[in-house]
Amino acid sequence: MPIYYYDGEQNSPPNYIGVRVAVMINSKLRQKWYTFRSSHCEGGVLPQSEQEKRKKEARELESMWMLEKNLHSGIRLREAKEEPQNSAYVTGIAGIKMRYVKQTKKRYSKAKRPGPKKLLTYVFYTPFIIVNSSHNKEKFIKQFNILTRGYDMAWFSAVNYFADKKGITSFDHLLTRKPSVQQWTIIRNWQNKKGYEIPEKRQPKELLKIEEEKENTVIINPFDY
Repeated sequence: MPIYYYDGEQNSPPNYIGVRVAVMINSKLRQKWYTFRSSHCEGGVLPQSEQEKRKKEARELESMWMLEKNLHSGIRLREAKEEPQNSAYVTGIAGIKMRYVKQTKKRYSKAKRPGPKKLLTYVFYTPFIIVNSSHNKEKFIKQFNILTRGYDMAWFSAVNYFADKKGITSFDHLLTRKPSVQQWTIIRNWQNKKGYEIPEKRQPKELLKIEEEKENTVIINPFDY
């Protein structure tokens, strides 16, 4: 139970009256105490209205920490060695997909020669988690940028948005369905076969880091010694 209530009659901590929020996040205990005692109040205890305010703060903190805990739990489950999913865009949640989105930017040339500057169009691709679904006949669409948010936070934000729009209050099971980051390689290859030209450098930073570590890995033959 992440929230603990103390009435002062317990042995530990002795004479403490208040609330404690305690949640294990990524194998580390995170906790905060909300005391009901106050030397400025009659009887040395806060009035009931102030106690309720602190209880509410404790419940809000618990909700926030539990979401963070679930995020880390999902990360650990997906960090296990596994093969990426075969279907390129799927995530395991109907209404949430992953793909590289084509984007364009227009800028005027910096040429110093006389005459009007040319309007240049730059094309680039960005990995997005895309929520595209409906609830009660109302459609909702939103994209979450992997490069600006990071893969883990983009997934958390997308699932949080999806659950909020669907009226889902508990979505722990959805957070754990995050595909392996290696699936972005499958998506890139798939889209490039369809005529896209997505460069390697536009892949998620987490995937580039994994590939860099593989390149720097030195394989030692034990029979050489």
